[in-house]
Amino acid sequence: MDARTGDLQTDPRWPELLAFCAHELRTPITPGVGFLNWLLKENFGPLSERQRDALEHVQRSFVEIVRVVNELSELSQLESGKATFNRGTVNLASVLSDSIAGLPELPGRAITVSLIADGALSVHGDPLRLRDAFSAILFALRREMVTSDALVVRAEARDQDNVAIVRIVIGAPARIEELCHLAPSALAAFHEWRGGNGLRLAKARRIIEAHGGRVWGLPAPDTTEEEKIETMRRDTKATAIVVIPAAR
Repeated sequence: MDARTGDLQTDPRWPELLAFCAHELRTPITPGVGFLNWLLKENFGPLSERQRDALEHVQRSFVEIVRVVNELSELSQLESGKATFNRGTVNLASVLSDSIAGLPELPGRAITVSLIADGALSVHGDPLRLRDAFSAILFALRREMVTSDALVVRAEARDQDNVAIVRIVIGAPARIEELCHLAPSALAAFHEWRGGNGLRLAKARRIIEAHGGRVWGLPAPDTTEEEKIETMRRDTKATAIVVIPAAR
């Protein structure tokens, strides 16, 4: 940990720590997954319906643990600068469309995600990694919608400080116009450490920054409890603004 800031992520050993944790977790998990698969295939004898049901619940938990371990490993690669990127000219509108189409169903709720894109919106980057980044952001924001049953993704080309960029604004339909006109000074760092998302958002932020971009959120309100409830009703948390340099 950096003694000056107290921030673990500023320590140069941070990527090494992530890789170490991934390795140490994967070592005991791998044989556990193997034996569980053997049990489900009834290699050790027939299973009752109750036994199979219990083992399938355990298997789903193992799948989630393995996913987080893999994310730890990928995050260590991104943090250390060792991650590979297959870069080229990318149609970001197509990437966003694919990210939306690939979202899993949301248990217990039906929230539509729609795309409004201004043309092809070309950027220079890795389409698969960008798709993963936007899929992670959309997955998280959709879960955090409070009052709306829809999420809008609006992407447009524009100039910012005399630089050509693509700006992607994600939020509730009732707020999308307001969000599109926010000044950069009104934004805050995107909160990537959110429960229920694993390390998806941490990876997403680093992928976007590796493309020369930034991801923003709205600042947490310094308000009374009553005002906080009203802020929640406006789906403030389910908001992100992403900026990526346009392809030259």
